[in-house]
Amino acid sequence: MSHKSDINVSCDILFSIFVRLPVKSLLRFRSISISWNDIILSREFKKAHIDQSKVLGRVSFLLQSCNNDEFKFINLKNNRVIAIEDSNFPLKRFEYCHVLCSHDGLVLLQNVGVYKKFGLWNPSTRQCLKLASCPHMNISTPRGNEMCYKPQGYGLCYDPTTNDCKVILIYKLFYLVYSTRNFWTEKITLPQLSINSWSSYLYEGITVDGCVYWYKVADDYRNSTIIYFDMKSDELKELPTPNFIGDSSKKHLFRLTILKGHLSLYRLQKKNRLELNMWIMEDDGWKLVMKIPKVLPKFYKYTKILCCVENDEIIFRGPTNFHISIYNPKQRKIVVKEFMFNSKDSYLYPYPTGLDTLYFPKIMH
Repeated sequence: MSHKSDINVSCDILFSIFVRLPVKSLLRFRSISISWNDIILSREFKKAHIDQSKVLGRVSFLLQSCNNDEFKFINLKNNRVIAIEDSNFPLKRFEYCHVLCSHDGLVLLQNVGVYKKFGLWNPSTRQCLKLASCPHMNISTPRGNEMCYKPQGYGLCYDPTTNDCKVILIYKLFYLVYSTRNFWTEKITLPQLSINSWSSYLYEGITVDGCVYWYKVADDYRNSTIIYFDMKSDELKELPTPNFIGDSSKKHLFRLTILKGHLSLYRLQKKNRLELNMWIMEDDGWKLVMKIPKVLPKFYKYTKILCCVENDEIIFRGPTNFHISIYNPKQRKIVVKEFMFNSKDSYLYPYPTGLDTLYFPKIMH
């Protein structure tokens, strides 16, 4: 094109073409011309590219070795395992790190050796950001007795109107919020939301429409509830408990996921372990949308819905930590894929899905 001045492609057409391309190609095309670079780096394009990646199912699964020093990716379309070379992994200060969660292509990491250090990483672009040390985390204080190396709940969310990304870390008696405006905020958890027992776990949050949701499991299951982080107010709030959770006679373990862009609850019948029910939250309440029959019995311990991809196929972790399973609702069949590499990698296990996106936050002072 650069040798033929009579060829002129409009920005709208280029936008429509670029948005369907993987990040690897877009990074190369940025060097073609200033106009191409401007399109690819625009906020509108990055948002459209994230949406298109979800539609096209450009997802992979981040896996971490038992030694915490090696990462791989699984692409289910071709079953290839892509190793990241040491020279391509930029977070040298986060060797032996924990992967906490991911959202829209970003991965939240915590340094195992230094509990105050957290980082953000986009595996597609290989960009990384070390978060400022949190002044509120002092393990020598009385509250330090409530601190653990790994938060009980964590999540990521992004506000496109302000271009602000926030990290939420929930501990037993309080929670912390980091904003890419480069500051930490300490919040005292409301009494009714207090994580007052170690069995009331939260783990990674599910981000939908700017809010991060966790399902808080109580000891007896009766007081289990859904809490969420409101990005506009930076507050933890409680979501009204659905009627089907309030049935104390049925002690089922519920979990959260995203299904077709909606917040979704799912449970596996513990008694027979043969049926998995799924609900989505709509404007007028919760709606039962799917029943998956004859789930493998071993699924109950390890089952975790990772994502919903093309053809409404649902991707599970299970029946063990060495397997990923795909359920096709039209054929009503489950296909199990085993990922055992070699003795060094035999303990790899999948984390939340990673989108192929250009998004990466910038520190705003």
